[in-house]
Amino acid sequence: MAASSGIAGMGGHGMSGMGGMGGMAAASTAPGSVLVLAPGTLATVLPMVDKEFVHAHPAASVSPSFGHSPAQVIQVKQGSPGDVLLTVGAESMAEAKKDGLLAGDSTVFGRNRLEIIVPAGNRKGVHTLADLAKPGLTVVLPDESTPAGVYADRALAKAGVTVKPASKELGSPDVAQKVATGNADAGIAFVTDVKAGGSKVTGIDIPDADQVPAEYRAAVLKNAKHAAAAGMFVSFLSSPTAQQQFRQFGFLAP
Repeated sequence: MAASSGIAGMGGHGMSGMGGMGGMAAASTAPGSVLVLAPGTLATVLPMVDKEFVHAHPAASVSPSFGHSPAQVIQVKQGSPGDVLLTVGAESMAEAKKDGLLAGDSTVFGRNRLEIIVPAGNRKGVHTLADLAKPGLTVVLPDESTPAGVYADRALAKAGVTVKPASKELGSPDVAQKVATGNADAGIAFVTDVKAGGSKVTGIDIPDADQVPAEYRAAVLKNAKHAAAAGMFVSFLSSPTAQQQFRQFGFLAP
């Protein structure tokens, strides 16, 4: 699955969280399928959140569409349909707001951070960002056209490290897959994608001083066909039920 922007992010909405039972009762009257445009870094967790949303609001349904946040904003601007926009990184949501694509404000519903990712066993002895510059090491990075790539470049710059990657991948999940399959010795990916790699990979912490935290934002799109249900979905992302799912997949609290 292609990664997002690579990042943060997640796009946000200016609606309050609906963790309470009263909110659920009101939501049950909202009809329609909510088309959710989301970054690829949510491809594993979002179906679980969608399932919980439909359970709480049986009159609604959710159809996720995954891609890169910057590209999805451009597509919406060009007329592509969508009810809810989720972005990784504040930049894409800010662009959507500037272009007048949002029905209201966005809200942060989760965060992510970067890790160095290596194959299980870490036979090449990678422990820091500086180690990624070692000669003979096959390093892959997310492309700068995605949020993950932008944040990885910023992290390396903060650490004063110059890396010549063997390739630039479409996003964080693609970096993780390349390392997991043994086609790279190391890379930089979001913690959630390292976690998704399971026993095939190992994550190495990047110090806070070199981190570029990514926020996930959500917002209802101005041209949403099912605006009421879309608003309920955005609110649901901040509910305890949804937040529990995000935690299980390694996402950090808003």
